[in-house]
Amino acid sequence: FLINLKSVRETRYTISIINQLGQKVASMETGKFKDNWKGVFDITGNESGLYFIVIENAKEKIVKKLILK
Repeated sequence: FLINLKSVRETRYTISIINQLGQKVASMETGKFKDNWKGVFDITGNESGLYFIVIENAKEKIVKKLILK
């Protein structure tokens, strides 16, 4: 799946995919960017179920649900 991020100031993010057991199944870092960033996660080998996308930098952390069918 495709991830799009926007930032008004130059920053670096870590993006992780976490399963229901709290295990990290994938992650990537954006490198420093300002404005727009796009990245692709390939998680086709993972089982169906509920996962969490964690997007964080030094000042903030965002968690979103992801359901694989």
